[in-house]
Amino acid sequence: MAHIRTFAELKELPPTKAEWRLIDAAQAGEPCVLGDGTLPPEGPPTPERHIRAEVLRYLILGGCDACRVDDIGVWLKGAHISEKLDLSFVAARGAIQLTASRFDQRLDMVQTRCKMLNLIGSYLAGISGQAIEVFGHLFIRYTVITDSVDLNGARITGQLACDGAILESKTDWALNVQDTEILGGIFLRPLELNDETEQALPFFARGGLTLASACVGGIHSSGMILSANAGKQALRAKNLTVTGAADLEGCSIFGTTDFTGAKITGDLSCKRATFNNKDGDAFIARRMQVAQSFIWRKDATATGKVILDGAHAAELDDNPQHWPDAAHLSLDGFTYDRIAEYTDYNPARKDWLHNGSHTDGKFFPQPYSQYAKFLRDTGHDSEARKVLLTRETLVRDHERSELNGFNLVKRTAGDWLQKVVVGYGHDPFRSIWWLFGLIFIATIPACFAWNEGSFAPNSGPVLVSQGWTNLHTEAPNPAKIWSGDMVPKGWTPEGVDTTDWDETQLADAWKNSAPGRDWETFNSVAYAADIVIPLINFGQTETWAPSTTRGWWGWHLWWMRWGFTVFGWIVTALGAAAITGIIRRE
Repeated sequence: MAHIRTFAELKELPPTKAEWRLIDAAQAGEPCVLGDGTLPPEGPPTPERHIRAEVLRYLILGGCDACRVDDIGVWLKGAHISEKLDLSFVAARGAIQLTASRFDQRLDMVQTRCKMLNLIGSYLAGISGQAIEVFGHLFIRYTVITDSVDLNGARITGQLACDGAILESKTDWALNVQDTEILGGIFLRPLELNDETEQALPFFARGGLTLASACVGGIHSSGMILSANAGKQALRAKNLTVTGAADLEGCSIFGTTDFTGAKITGDLSCKRATFNNKDGDAFIARRMQVAQSFIWRKDATATGKVILDGAHAAELDDNPQHWPDAAHLSLDGFTYDRIAEYTDYNPARKDWLHNGSHTDGKFFPQPYSQYAKFLRDTGHDSEARKVLLTRETLVRDHERSELNGFNLVKRTAGDWLQKVVVGYGHDPFRSIWWLFGLIFIATIPACFAWNEGSFAPNSGPVLVSQGWTNLHTEAPNPAKIWSGDMVPKGWTPEGVDTTDWDETQLADAWKNSAPGRDWETFNSVAYAADIVIPLINFGQTETWAPSTTRGWWGWHLWWMRWGFTVFGWIVTALGAAAITGIIRRE
């Protein structure tokens, strides 16, 4: 049918009774309600509701001088519109309000310009609205659309409101708003209440929703249901810019949700949302930027893989128990400035870090580094060190898994020493406790060797002196007697009556007259510290030495001291390296 351009051409049709009613209402700037104002039933149009597409187009464009449409535009309700309504490449006069109406064919609005487009409660076979310009709102609330809605490249200064709508498409995309600019945001929520059913009407789309490279004032889609065709992408938001918040609370999405490269000025809320793609990627957010909170709590779940590689959020507000397992979580490069309501280390966070750092058999340490950075920035330094120790342990384990033979043995020994002595540099003062432990262990053989008489002065002149030679061949413990710690058997001071003396008086008398009384006093703890700590000289090893011929303990201590010295050097060197930062701690 040719386009109607004049009132004379319109009258030649001639118009039906329903069309005359619409013509009169459009000229008067009033709504035209056909029938009872509800959506017409399926089947052929009835005369009282039938509006031909060309008549409606003529009025939407403003009519002509002989039939001037009011500036408010066309407001039609309850119509059955036959044939295809083609409004492509034209500018409408005022608003287009075609509510509770049934369209037999697809609505064409490529590069159409209008002040408002209202299709609330209607039934359509799809919309082709590429590059459409709406200087106000575009409403398709609780509208049923049986094929794709294509608004690619559109510019809408108000809202795109699809609350309670049902979209079913045979193609990949049920709603295509790629490269669009929607200043007022997009609304995909359930309609709160339907007067007839007293039930909420959800927004449902069979087929995907693409927002790729779009710029929207906000996404309000709590309770939305998306079901991609054949397991394909359900929500494609690559490089999306949201100048407000993105609300996916309570959504059920079947297929892949992709926020790769998206920039969100407000919050991204996934409370109670479910992302379902069992055999593929459920939620992808590579390089996503969230300027406020990324919320993943209150039973947010994903059946499929969640990928946050390279994403950033100013705040992570999550429940770590609600993230998927190691086979379905990737956190490599995911950063955040803080974690909401953080008070103490949650054991579930340990699993979150482990799961997110193991992807496809590879280990990525960055999740641990990021979490440790957050802990340090918030004053939880001791927890940060524990996390970094865990990270370093996993790094070393992964590196050793690629070695074999002697290289594996050498690396295993080196890693073990660094881990147990200084915690890979993250617990450097652990080396002090190791030194204390070595000293304690070395004290035991030193004490037994001294008591069994297996020590001798470490001096040549002393060993050939008269005082020592008189003792070392006869006395059971010449070192203790020579130094004054033991009284020789049967000794009494010359010219002194010791009849009434007790053992203490006799010991004091011998201590004051023993040939080695001015020699360095032996102390088993100090001796142990001397052989364990190479950087400190207590003077014990310079003045006393164990003998290999006087007893079991002396023989064994003579050999063990080399081991204590070697371990002491190792522990001291590792501790010094960790404290001074030679062993990298970051």
